[in-house]
Amino acid sequence: VVADEVRQLAQKTQTSISQINETIQTLQNNAEIAGTVMENTHQQMQADIEKTIAAGNSIENILNATNQIADMNAQTAVASEQQNMAALSLNQSIANIHLAAKSINDNAQLAKQASKELSNESQHLSLLASHFILKTH
Repeated sequence: VVADEVRQLAQKTQTSISQINETIQTLQNNAEIAGTVMENTHQQMQADIEKTIAAGNSIENILNATNQIADMNAQTAVASEQQNMAALSLNQSIANIHLAAKSINDNAQLAKQASKELSNESQHLSLLASHFILKTH
C-alpha cells in the first residue's frame, strides 16, 4: 500500500513537474514575446522621436521664413510710403511748374500787348514826325 501511495505521489509529482515545466516554458515564451514587443516599441519610439525633431526643425524653418516675409512686407510698406511721398512731391512740383508756366504765358501775353501798343505808338509818332520837315542850313 505504501509503495502504491509512493508511486501515485511520484506520478503526481511527475505530472506537477511537467505542468510546472509547461508553465515555465509558456512564461519564457511570453517573456521573449514581450521582450520583442518592447524592442519593437523602443525602435518605433526612436523613429517617432526623430520624426518629431524633424517636424520641430521644419516648424522652426517655417517660423523663420514667416518672420523674413513679415520683414520684407514691412520694408515694402516703407518703400511704398516713400514712393507715395515722392509722387506727392512730384505732383506738387508739376503743379508749381504749371502755375509758373501760366504766369510766364500771361506775362508773355502782356508783353505782346505792350509791344503792339508800342508799335502802334511808334507808327503814330512816325506819322506825326513825318509832318515836320527838317531844314538843313
